[in-house]
Amino acid sequence: MAKLPVFQTLLLAGALTVSAIPFAAAESTPKDPQYIIYKNDGEYVVNGITLKWKDGSTTKQKAFSKNLAYLDKSCIDLSKVSNDNGDGIPLGAEVWLEVRIQGGGTKNCRKDNKHYYQLSGNSWLLKTAGNLMGGNHCQNYTRYQGTQPDFEGGNSKDCNTKAP
Repeated sequence: MAKLPVFQTLLLAGALTVSAIPFAAAESTPKDPQYIIYKNDGEYVVNGITLKWKDGSTTKQKAFSKNLAYLDKSCIDLSKVSNDNGDGIPLGAEVWLEVRIQGGGTKNCRKDNKHYYQLSGNSWLLKTAGNLMGGNHCQNYTRYQGTQPDFEGGNSKDCNTKAP
């Protein structure tokens, strides 16, 4: 096998590293969240969010109805959630959000890569973006802009110390 000159070897190694970055960053959220942090990054008001989880074959839910304006955030500590019947989320249960957009329907944030509740201290970051005409689907995101986030809804202020 022929040896490559040092420069070509370094160039090839750099190209391979750069080409791998999008794949490494594609899954930006933990599979085992304890917290779900949602941000309204859209040009609309969110009328509330609903946390859903699977308990065996049954889907259960808890609604959080605080209106969230543009750039408002909500933090849900899954360990503090119980539905109206007093049922908490079992460890290992699949969890997701539904977002009610004023005048724009409901957006389901259940992802192909499922998320399962654990007492991990990890945060799953979600946002909606766009406007009422389109582009307002749920998206994972990796960080907040700015420093300490301010939470307008949910059930916890603990996310202030958990947000990346």
